[in-house]
Amino acid sequence: MTNDRTNEEEFTRQREMGSTAHPPPLSSRPSTLSHDTVERLKDLVRVNQDSAKGFETTADQVKSEPVARLMRSIAAERRGFAGDLRQHVQYNKDEVTNEGSVRAKVHRWWVNVRGTVQDGDLHAMLSEAEKAEDVIKGLYQDVLKETSGSPVHSLLQSQYESIRQGHDRIRDLRDGFKKA
Repeated sequence: MTNDRTNEEEFTRQREMGSTAHPPPLSSRPSTLSHDTVERLKDLVRVNQDSAKGFETTADQVKSEPVARLMRSIAAERRGFAGDLRQHVQYNKDEVTNEGSVRAKVHRWWVNVRGTVQDGDLHAMLSEAEKAEDVIKGLYQDVLKETSGSPVHSLLQSQYESIRQGHDRIRDLRDGFKKA
């Protein structure tokens, strides 16, 4: 992936150090990532957008305020992940459509239906949230294998670790709400 290594490495390094500087205008920047890498990033943008919406839907359905706060916190984090990845896509003179994946829309619908039918059963909702986290973890694992050596790899690795930690928190919460 040597064609992926250029100015974007510096942009990524600065973002990881907390820089809020925006990249130069699209018209003045060269494309630095391969087409396949950019397509994978676009998929992750959509998945993170869908994940944020799913967590917001779940937060609206649960009756436990601490669980709802956690769901909203994860949703905000996922919106941030989508924004960071979108910048890398735009840096490469491409755009992400705002439509999420069909798979995630169906999942949100299922969470909503289960929450309504089961009267906001925390265990059932957390089980669905964990299933969604398993899916997003798998997508990140696949992309990480494909982007080794790429300037976005460390960003993806950092996001993956946060997603893994969120998965574990949800799993632990779910286990705490298991029905006897």
